[in-house]
Amino acid sequence: MNHSKITTRLALIAAVGAVVFAGACSSESSKAEVASTDREPARVTRTGADAVVAQSGEATQAYEQLLQTINQLQKDAPETQEGRAQAIARTESLLTKFIAAYPGTMEAYDAKFQLGIMYIQIGRASNAVVHLEEYIDANVPQEPDRMAYASFYLAEAYKASDKFNAAKKQYKVFVDSYPTFNPRFIAAARAGIGEAENMKRLAIGSEPIPFEVKDLEGNALNLTKYKGKVVLIDFWATWCGPCRVEMPNVVRLHKKFKSKGFEIIGISLDYQNQLADLERYIKANDMQWPQHFDGKGWQNGIALKYGVKSIPATYLIDRQGKIRYRSVRGAQLDKAVEKLISETS
Repeated sequence: MNHSKITTRLALIAAVGAVVFAGACSSESSKAEVASTDREPARVTRTGADAVVAQSGEATQAYEQLLQTINQLQKDAPETQEGRAQAIARTESLLTKFIAAYPGTMEAYDAKFQLGIMYIQIGRASNAVVHLEEYIDANVPQEPDRMAYASFYLAEAYKASDKFNAAKKQYKVFVDSYPTFNPRFIAAARAGIGEAENMKRLAIGSEPIPFEVKDLEGNALNLTKYKGKVVLIDFWATWCGPCRVEMPNVVRLHKKFKSKGFEIIGISLDYQNQLADLERYIKANDMQWPQHFDGKGWQNGIALKYGVKSIPATYLIDRQGKIRYRSVRGAQLDKAVEKLISETS
């Protein structure tokens, strides 16, 4: 299995995950680095996926066919949530069946690797940890580049699973073990050590990082004034499609629970030349809560403090001033707000 095939397959599964669950806007620095690597169009079919036992040559052929099928799934995935969910479920099923059909082969371990990457893309970090740990711990010959990718993404999965100490340790293992690997990955890993430490400060049950800024009206905006309230810190932007999709739900929740002690602090990641658009959007959507805007986009001061790399990003704080939920939206946000509102201070 050569480096070009490794990169192609890695990019393929990451792309499937991104296409199937494109539910957030990401900063340039947080986009999957595999998207910037040189590669040919990926290939994967499923002939042989139901076989019970096969020689290594058969596994190789079956895996190439499987990859062609996944490639087609990527191309054909409908632009609907249901269609995307079906595509990701199909991809997961095909890879899982292949692993069961060809146990112990290099291709089966590569399939575990690809599943791990896909799970990171769709927000199932705990699943990613399981598959990537198994891949790294497997006692089979592995090329250095494959191990480097696995090492880096395992650190990413630890971080996304709130295993911050493990993430910092794994990032260091990656940097120390593969110092000549792709410099973008090395830089990302070094940054990841700091991000993991910062995220540890924002773990569930901890206090949010304080800030003292102005809202669009020039009024002081901080968390102290919301003591005893249920507060949603909402990082968003008018140019973010998923943010705009979610906003009607946020507006509805604010109107429903405001009288019961629910407040929102909006942190806009719009840029300076989008201020007029921001103000029009707020008025048109009846967003009756304070908005902080500094015109710096992804370099927004509060967003940097909170390590925001994709939006919408939310922190839901209870009446005791503790972070209780992160990055919840839709029906999950409804339930979370209702639960915290019902709690006494």
